[in-house]
Amino acid sequence: MELSNEPFNLALEHLCINRCAELESLPEQLCEGLCSLRTIDIVQCEGLRSLPEGIRQLTSLGVLTIRGCSTLKKRCEEQTGEDWDKIAHIPKLLICCLFLLPILLISPNLNMTLSLLVTITQKAEKLSTTLEQIKVVLEDAEKKQDTNDSIK
Repeated sequence: MELSNEPFNLALEHLCINRCAELESLPEQLCEGLCSLRTIDIVQCEGLRSLPEGIRQLTSLGVLTIRGCSTLKKRCEEQTGEDWDKIAHIPKLLICCLFLLPILLISPNLNMTLSLLVTITQKAEKLSTTLEQIKVVLEDAEKKQDTNDSIK
């Protein structure tokens, strides 16, 4: 599935792409001439493989939210993701799972909420990495215990 190649409204300020599971790519035209675009919200687009190169030229883009898009989430990981260099210039990035969505809906202060969600997401990812490291250490200790009769 692809979006239309028709030009977008140049005065567009907010763009939300929601529940397009079969959408594989965003057209480069999306980024052409959209000098007023301030926010992009991409939600539950599991088929989306990458962000367009032209997103770099969206200088007024202040907020990019990606939720429930596992491939994009991985590609947009800070410093290491394949698409990170495309979005590093955007001041507020929220790249997370869908479970954080209710927090966005109940807070009247979007900037504070986004900052909080970015912090929560970063801490959750760090915790996940730490837990994976602990798991590896425990598995190694278990193997050593199984092979060393003196520990039993």
